[in-house]
Order: sequence, then structure tokens, then C-alpha cells
Amino acid sequence: GPDASSDASQTALWVDPIKGEDSRPGNSSDAPLKTIKMALLLAKPGFTVNLAAGIYDAGSGEDWHSADSGRD
Repeated sequence: GPDASSDASQTALWVDPIKGEDSRPGNSSDAPLKTIKMALLLAKPGFTVNLAAGIYDAGSGEDWHSADSGRD
């Protein structure tokens, strides 16, 4: 039911660079996020981030520079 996607019970996120969309909640393998970057923004302490097989790079929407403020 609709309660299955409740934020209060969510402890995992799914990411898929091919099928995913960052506008989704990422709370199941049927509604994955597209980028690890978005998963890191949404994840809370204790969360598990499940990564689907694929290439995670700028072509799939990743922006590694924003995650590493020590470099240009």
C-alpha cells in the first residue's frame, strides 16, 4: 500500500545509472535513483545504498567534484 514508501521506515536506497531517475524516491529497485550523488544527499546514517551494475560517471550524471571540495 501507500505506506510502503514511508520515509520513517526507509533505510535503503537503490541507484541504477541506466533505468534510474533522480526525481524518484529511490526507495526500491523498481524506482531507483540515477546517481550516487543523489543517493548520498538523501541517505541518512545507517542507510544501505544498493548500486545496480553499470558505469557511474559524468555520462550518467555523476559529478565527483562536488563531493570532493579539496580539488578543482
